[in-house]
Amino acid sequence: MANDYDDTNRGVLFKNKYKEKESQPDYKGDINVEGKELEIAAWIKTSKAGNKFMSLSVSEPYEERQQPKKSGSITPISSSVEEVTTVTVGDPGNDDDSATVEDIPF
Repeated sequence: MANDYDDTNRGVLFKNKYKEKESQPDYKGDINVEGKELEIAAWIKTSKAGNKFMSLSVSEPYEERQQPKKSGSITPISSSVEEVTTVTVGDPGNDDDSATVEDIPF
């Protein structure tokens, strides 16, 4: 059966069962942003106020990061992620009742 599901602007995270160092993400997965496939990683952290949150990193797929850049070519910035973007989900300093890591059903 063909995949009839549109996964544009959606993603998935899985627990990183290969994590060996603190610097490696707790969760890894893929995300589709406007048709572009990207990798996503998440670390569970604790704010100064003691609230748990997820810090996210989005990057080009590993294979694309390993390919040498073509000299003289210019890639429009709107269609390329040239550096890792880190996003913090939620407000780590806020003590409100917003969703927490404990709310994630893992």
